[in-house]
Amino acid sequence: MKKRILFYLLVTFIVSSTIFVGFTLAASPTGTLTVANTYQPDTMDPIRVDNNIIFYMTLVHDTLVGATPEGELSTDTGIAHKWEMSPDGKVWTFYLRKGIKFHNGDEVTAEDVKFSLNRVISPYGLSTFSPALRKTIERIETLDRYTVRIYCKVPAPLLSYDLSSMSGAEGYVLPKKYIEKHGNTHFAQNPIGTGPYKVVEAVGGYHIKMEAAFDRHWLLGPLKYKNVVFRLIPEELVRVGAIKTGEVDIAYIGPDRVDGLKAAGYTILQDPGTVVPFFTTTEQWNEKHPVHNKKVRQALALAINGEEIFKHIFHGIGRLTGNCNAIRGSMGYKDFPPYPYDPQKAKELLKEAGYPDGFEIKLHSFPAGYWFPTLPRAFELVASYFEKIGVKPKIIPYADYSSFRPKFVGHELEGGIVANASGGRANPLKSMNLWWHGKSLARFAEASELTNMIEKATSTLDEKERIELIQKIAEYTYLNYNTLWSLEFASPYVISKKLEPWELGYLPFDINLRDVVRQ
Repeated sequence: MKKRILFYLLVTFIVSSTIFVGFTLAASPTGTLTVANTYQPDTMDPIRVDNNIIFYMTLVHDTLVGATPEGELSTDTGIAHKWEMSPDGKVWTFYLRKGIKFHNGDEVTAEDVKFSLNRVISPYGLSTFSPALRKTIERIETLDRYTVRIYCKVPAPLLSYDLSSMSGAEGYVLPKKYIEKHGNTHFAQNPIGTGPYKVVEAVGGYHIKMEAAFDRHWLLGPLKYKNVVFRLIPEELVRVGAIKTGEVDIAYIGPDRVDGLKAAGYTILQDPGTVVPFFTTTEQWNEKHPVHNKKVRQALALAINGEEIFKHIFHGIGRLTGNCNAIRGSMGYKDFPPYPYDPQKAKELLKEAGYPDGFEIKLHSFPAGYWFPTLPRAFELVASYFEKIGVKPKIIPYADYSSFRPKFVGHELEGGIVANASGGRANPLKSMNLWWHGKSLARFAEASELTNMIEKATSTLDEKERIELIQKIAEYTYLNYNTLWSLEFASPYVISKKLEPWELGYLPFDINLRDVVRQ
């Protein structure tokens, strides 16, 4: 009997030891990850600002529809585990995962989804793509605690993209009870979500400090860092210095810093989710502005030495292109050659347009974050090109994009020159709707042909027709010189020597920080 008991005790010890060795307990998160941020709006309500907020709010919120870092929709990574579209494309049903919690412990339900989308499509919603969703969504209803149905005004075959991290912040699921209890103003400075980190301190113009919100996040599992800090450092030299002293772990750098930092032993990561920075003219629909004339826009385009900007400002990183709307590999992509440099032809066009002695034009300049931090230097070059053809440029400086944006969406730039960028989106209709639809606050041009093609491409259930329309829209903006210069650009980031490289992914405004913070 004693031998039998000893035998069972021995077997139990061996089995227990095997289980213990085979199972690794997750360590508690420790330490701090510090990211140098070049842009910080004055609100953390994701539907009140443009989608640059995604850069850091991706750690605070989850989207209704998930996506992989490679840029594919996924039933595994969003609040919804399944979705269905009606045959006519006008009704979508989303089925939510059970048990996902907000940072205050409340469970996510269909009521939160309905509340979040109603905020987006209400006049309160000022995010990048809220106007497009306002035109699309008619009403939202909850079928039960975990099922939500969206009725659309028109066929919306791409709605799942619109509510995913492939698009923007409009798909973030926000806490209904919390916002209703505390109000929009409180939420804007003290946001909570379902993401792996919660905001614990936000000092405008300085930093945002986050803390691990869960022992195990529903998607990422255990987290590596106790805290994540985003420091606002708009000056590139200061960012580089902070990397070298170990104060910062991740920082965007300009192309001219890449070789020097590589030589010093630092790892440089390039964001394959390419942005397409471009120059364009504002309020092209206004007959009072010279840029209303196609020949004037063509003259400005031919006056710009694109190769020189590419070589001296971007140091050859990327590829010049004539298509500002999307990147290679996106839906319906069609390539166009960059506009040639021909200042003599530009002078002739100005004369034909009735401006033989040129005219005055404003260049609205600001350090444009990760997608064009060297914009002020580039605009100095552009100003010199315009002077050569008789155009009289005046550079209007802004501290940052957030101080520039109200004048932009308010159409107060008097037909001036600005820079912007299309994100690396699988669906180029997002950018097209933003820049070229006649009712978009952020439009540069206004043409019934463009608006009609965009609306048809957005609503058609015929994929072949959609692709053809996308290509026609891109061709229209190219042939009408609605933009002046564009470049596919892979944004470079330098990382501290304590970090291992990771894949930055293809999602817009996002460098896949979730992969960095997970154990």
